[in-house]
Amino acid sequence: MTYFCFVESSLLGVQHMQPMDAETVEAARGEAAALLLWHDHAYAAHIFAGEEFLLTIKPADIASSCLHRDWLELDPGFVAKDHAAWLARIDAAAAKSREDFVANFLKEFAPPLPIWVSIECWDFGMLSYFVSGMSTPDRTSLAAHYQVERRDLELTPTAKVWKAKICAQAEELVF
Repeated sequence: MTYFCFVESSLLGVQHMQPMDAETVEAARGEAAALLLWHDHAYAAHIFAGEEFLLTIKPADIASSCLHRDWLELDPGFVAKDHAAWLARIDAAAAKSREDFVANFLKEFAPPLPIWVSIECWDFGMLSYFVSGMSTPDRTSLAAHYQVERRDLELTPTAKVWKAKICAQAEELVF
């Protein structure tokens, strides 16, 4: 069986269909995701088996691959020391969650939760812990996006927790 990928792009004339090397649907999904990321203006990749349409993936579907769980995406020092503990911690947070969106996701899909669902279950400590485990290029990019120094990035969520605690306990706060 030959799998094909049709990549749709916002640029006219860039749409194309190409054969893939994949031998399974999951391998075809992986190749299509790579093609989708490779094309700057692509917004969908449609997978076909011969002439039969199988499925469509979009950029948001790629993000659901749970990169926050993928040891290849995290800092090697963090992975060596804390990866198993991190996975246990985020799974425990999801299991304790009483949020409807978590229950709804788990009705439709098998665990693990994608990052945009999982992160809603985290506290600021978990967010800070996750940031500390990000690769250096990812931390640099995130720091630039939020206009903070990279060395301060891990401390920012913790500082917000302390600020919230102070504000909750103080009747009047003078700056």
